[in-house]
Amino acid sequence: MLDFNWKKLNPKYRRYKRQLISYHSIAKRIEALRTKFDGQSLKALKAVAKELAEESTTGVDIGLILPRAYALVGEIAWQFRREYPYTVQFMGAVALNDGHIVEMVNGEGKTLMAIMPAFLHTLPRGKRRRQVHIVTDNDYLAQRDALSMGPILHALELTVGAVWSSGAFTLRTQQNDFIGKYCRKQNAYKCNVVYVEKRALIFDFLDDNLALLPLERVVGSLDFAIVDEADTILIDDATKPCIRTTRSEEAISTTNQFEKADWVVRQLVEKKDYIVDEKNWFVELTERGEA
Repeated sequence: MLDFNWKKLNPKYRRYKRQLISYHSIAKRIEALRTKFDGQSLKALKAVAKELAEESTTGVDIGLILPRAYALVGEIAWQFRREYPYTVQFMGAVALNDGHIVEMVNGEGKTLMAIMPAFLHTLPRGKRRRQVHIVTDNDYLAQRDALSMGPILHALELTVGAVWSSGAFTLRTQQNDFIGKYCRKQNAYKCNVVYVEKRALIFDFLDDNLALLPLERVVGSLDFAIVDEADTILIDDATKPCIRTTRSEEAISTTNQFEKADWVVRQLVEKKDYIVDEKNWFVELTERGEA
C-alpha cells in the first residue's frame, strides 16, 4: 500500500497519460509511412509537397494531412542531413500542432521538430499560403536555425528568412550551397517561414501599429507562431518592458509639429470657427474654421 502511485487518482494525470498514448500512436503511424517515401528522388518528394498544398486548399481537416506532412519532412531531413526524427520528436511535433508547450532537453532535436508543424501550417487555406514565425531567444539562434533548417524547408517549396535586432536575410542557393543574402526586413518577413529574434519581432510589431501607411508595415501575416525557449520568452522576459524610443531629430520635428498645431488651435474663435456640442462631447469645425 505504501508504494501506491497516488498520481493515478488525479484526473489531470490520467488525461495527460491518455494524450501521450494518443501522440505515441500518431507518431508510429507517421513512422510507418517512411516506407512510402524511402528512396524517392527529391523531385518526387517535392511533387508530394505540392499535392499536400493542393489538398489543403480544399479545406480538408489539417489532422488528416499531418501524418503524411510529417513523414515527408522526416524523409527530406534524412536526405539533406542524414537525420530522421525520433519517435519523441514526432510526438512533440504533434503536440505543437495542438497548441501545447513541449519540454525537450538540449540534444533531443527541438530545431528539427519545429519545422514539421511549421511546414504543416504554411499549407494554404483557400487560395492564400499561410506564414509561420519561429521565435528564437537571441540573434544567433535566428540566423543559425534558418541556415541549418533552411535547405529542408527550401526542398518543401518554402521560402525562408531570418530577422534579428540589427539585420535580416533570405535564404538563397549559390553553387549548390545555401547562403543568407542580406536584405531589408520587409523582404525577410515576406517569406513563408521566418526565424525571428523575440525583441526584433516585438518592436517590429509595435512599429507596424504606429505606421500611418500600409507600405510602412513589415511583419506581415500573423498566422502561426512557434516559440523556442517558451519559458524564458513568455515568463522570465515577460517582466522586462519593451520601450520604443526615437532619434532626437525626429523627436524635435514632432515637437515642432505639435507647437504649430497648438498655435493654430489658439487662433480659432468659438461659434465662428467651431461649434461645441457639450451634451455629446463633440466639436465641429465651421466652413470658416476649415478654411
